[in-house]
Amino acid sequence: FLVVGDTDAEALAAARRAYPKWHESFYYLFVRNKGPMPIHARPPQWDEMEAQGRAIAGTPRRVAAFLREKLDISGADYVIGQFAFGDLSRTEVERTVALFASDVLPALREKVAVK
Repeated sequence: FLVVGDTDAEALAAARRAYPKWHESFYYLFVRNKGPMPIHARPPQWDEMEAQGRAIAGTPRRVAAFLREKLDISGADYVIGQFAFGDLSRTEVERTVALFASDVLPALREKVAVK
């Protein structure tokens, strides 16, 4: 889960608002059918997800630093991001993708093969 904004506060506010909506939708059938929960459970709030290192919201600089650290630790040479989730607006998603492409990817070029 990635949200990139002009400020950390802006990106974090959008992520905190949108993620619980995604979570509720994602778990809806599991809860309704009283079925087993997914093996890789996700916490219900953004801050918990971010604390686990499974999400990031912030400026391009903050997001790039987070991803660089994850790439260093894992040795991976690619990133798969979930940019649209919950009730993020089209404008918010487009801004995230634009900032990711213009500012985050160039900062990671030495770590990943950009295609």
